[in-house]
Formats: sequence, structure tokens, C-alpha cells
Amino acid sequence: MSTVSITASPRQDISKGALKHLRQQGFVPGIVYGGADRMNLPVQISARELSLALERSTESAFLTLTLDDGSKHLVLPREIQYGTIKRDLRHIDLLVVERDAVVKTTIPVHIMGTNQAPLQYGLLEIEVKAKPADIPAGFEVDVTGLQMGETIYVSDLDIPAAVELISELDEMVVSVVTSSEEPADEEEAEEEATETTVAENPEETL
Repeated sequence: MSTVSITASPRQDISKGALKHLRQQGFVPGIVYGGADRMNLPVQISARELSLALERSTESAFLTLTLDDGSKHLVLPREIQYGTIKRDLRHIDLLVVERDAVVKTTIPVHIMGTNQAPLQYGLLEIEVKAKPADIPAGFEVDVTGLQMGETIYVSDLDIPAAVELISELDEMVVSVVTSSEEPADEEEAEEEATETTVAENPEETL
């Protein structure tokens, strides 16, 4: 299991004014909670560092958090808040997990390849339970060879033996769409258009 590292410092003032000033200085307020010690620690994290960490991983991937006292914690991002206009990071909750403890999380599905037919997407985040070291970063589904009417289900994904699946096996991930109706030829289309016009405007035939 590979993780992205971030650093954080404890914060004392949790008032609204302090949070606004903190964001203006380029920091994101957050809460580190959970773990064997039931931590509940308000922190501040560099907005740039956190943004880069989330870009390099995913919101469902583990991060290695280092605090000012040198302690390191394995954490999962939870409840990430963004601004409604600028879409800037506003707040983040970080759940502390133990490396040997089974945790529940979601794993993204990455659609790979190309297909000329239209695709219908279903479940693109798979919910699982496992120890952190056994959880894959994501699942890849190649749609290049899919034919009309073919569907990839959760049951078709390569789920590691050490990972317990929570999502339903019969959930659709992606499908190649087929047309439910045969397109009418030009002559039939013209006849239908004429009949519709006559039916809607009977006085014009008199």
C-alpha cells in the first residue's frame, strides 16, 4: 500500500473569525479523529499541500499524516468541504485508522479504453471492507472490446481475496447502449409526417 504524505499543526482557536483568517493565510482547517486513542484534534493544513495530496490520490485513498510532535498517523479523508463559487478547500475531516484494523471505504472504478457506441455508466465507486494494506487504489474496466448490449457488473471486477465486497454483485458498472427502436426509413418518416399533419388539421383537406 502506497500513501501520500501531508503535515498538519494543531490549532487552538476554532472561532469563525479565526477560521477566516486561517484560510486567508493559505491553510485549511480540519479535524483528525478516531483511532485506538479516539483522537479528536483540530488541525490546520497547507491548502496547497492538501490539494496536491488529494490530486495525487483520491478522496477514498489513505494519507500519511505527520503532526508537529513527529507522530505519524494513517488517515482517510472524510467530509471534504469546498467553496460554492471558487471551489477552494474549506474544511476536511481525517479519520485515523489502524494498519491492522478492518476499515470500510470506497474504491473508484476507472473506465479505460474507447468505444464508438454510447456507454451507460452505473456504479463507479465500489464499497468494500479490508485492512488498509489490502485495499487497492482502484479498479480498471476496459470498454474497448465491449459489443452492443454487453454489460460489466460488480461481479466482473477483479476483487482481491482479502477484500470483502459490500456493494451488490449485480450492480451495473458500465454498459454498451443499444437502440430500443429501429430507425424508420425516409419514405416511412414522410408518410408518418403527412398523416400527422392531416389528422391535426382536417379542415385543410376540405
